[in-house]
Amino acid sequence: MSTKFYTYDQNNSGGYFIVNEDVDVYVIIEAESELEADNILFGIVEDYSEYCDCCGERWGSHIGETGTESPMIYGRPIDLSEEGAIIYYADGRKVKTGEVAES
Repeated sequence: MSTKFYTYDQNNSGGYFIVNEDVDVYVIIEAESELEADNILFGIVEDYSEYCDCCGERWGSHIGETGTESPMIYGRPIDLSEEGAIIYYADGRKVKTGEVAES
């Protein structure tokens, strides 16, 4: 089975975003299905899922109707040099965008 990328955006719950080595404004997960991606996300954000009475849940369902062939945010291919996302690849790699290695 082939994989697709599922993008989740973090709600500004409580008036702030949680940004660390595991989560950012966007979390993108490569998986074989939407259900698999949702399960992976739950494991990642379990400790970062505060709820705000006025703003609601911090994490919701993925953006878009189906997965994409490459990492995207709202239909735009992600630029690895821009900050704001973490990509979890099916092979176990985790890439935090904006952290371009210096040569």
